[in-house]
Amino acid sequence: MYYSRATHLKKHTKGGKLKAQKIPPYFLAVFIDRPSIKDFEQAKQKQAKRLDKLRQKTRVAKLVEHLGQTVGPSKAISKASRQLGVCQRTLRRWWRQYIDVNGSISGLQEKSRMPHRIHYRVHPLIQFFVLFVRMYLGWGARRIEAEFRARGISTISHQTIHKIISKNALRPLIKPKRKIKRYQRPYPDSLWHIDIKGPFWIKGVGKTYIIGLVDDCSRYIIAARIYPSRKMENAISFLNANITLWGKPLDLMSDNDTAFCHWAQGVINQFQRLLQDYDINHLRTRVNSPETNGKIERFWRTLEEELLSKEVFLTLQEAQERLNAYIDNYNHHRLHKGIDYNAPSSLYLNEDFKDRGFTNIWGLEGISDWLNEQLFSIIEASLENTGSNLSEEVQPILTNVS
Repeated sequence: MYYSRATHLKKHTKGGKLKAQKIPPYFLAVFIDRPSIKDFEQAKQKQAKRLDKLRQKTRVAKLVEHLGQTVGPSKAISKASRQLGVCQRTLRRWWRQYIDVNGSISGLQEKSRMPHRIHYRVHPLIQFFVLFVRMYLGWGARRIEAEFRARGISTISHQTIHKIISKNALRPLIKPKRKIKRYQRPYPDSLWHIDIKGPFWIKGVGKTYIIGLVDDCSRYIIAARIYPSRKMENAISFLNANITLWGKPLDLMSDNDTAFCHWAQGVINQFQRLLQDYDINHLRTRVNSPETNGKIERFWRTLEEELLSKEVFLTLQEAQERLNAYIDNYNHHRLHKGIDYNAPSSLYLNEDFKDRGFTNIWGLEGISDWLNEQLFSIIEASLENTGSNLSEEVQPILTNVS
């Protein structure tokens, strides 16, 4: 016997308020979203049709099996077709299903004819976006998937992206990677990595070097500053300024550069004395093992690929301004593979990733508005087909378009 929702609420409420303790745990499943009587009737009819079809197939299979003992399977199917008025082609298919499972009725049950894999057509503009960022920025399939999902561009999978890239001959040669032991601290400011990159040349200045600090847990770039030399005094002033601004870490890791440690065993220099004053544990990598300090080494490679190799700086101030702009984009607007495609600021500062569309992507500053317009055309066309309005999630994408 079925009760209406109102009847059930009357039985289990008092004064118009629900008594949660006395409501059975299956309340929502049974009484609120229960199927209607019409749905039960339709399900009964479908089940009856399936059973009738199975009985018919079973009778045909038994008849063909009986006749086949005297005249053979082929003539038995012809005879059974004439007796039952069923097409021979259908009888042969039923007979094959029957003998494939050694005469079991389970082989005669109706099976879904839906294909195992359904390949949905990807919108041509989405394919264009994939190929564009692949050629222009060099992103891989998983990076494209993560960025497109986080920015609300598309939910296309990395497998489909890989097919699009391979189909258009943009797949790179895969180089075998040496296995290394990976590590990551569980919380920010537990371990910082410091290193010096250089030299690189600036017109009118000559040789310059970059000193950088990276947080181990979040990959957040604490700071990076350009100096005309790699003296220990520059490293001391750089670290001192950032500890004053951000606070101190528990540990600091560096290589065996003379700016960070003394060449003689057991002797400390002024940089190490500064760490002792701040009560910071100094971790030094082994000789010829840059992968131990790999988080900042990987940042140097990314910086080289996305900034230093693509721009020419005329002054030291101009170079520092572009470096600061890149670090801000790296920390807040760029997803990092090493932290499951989150932005470093989401772990270090607990910020939400709010970018939508192609805004704030480094390297696309001049054409992001045009790409957003193309994305808007896809969204507008799909919404017109469905007859719905722009959602709140889509609105941020159009900020630079409208």
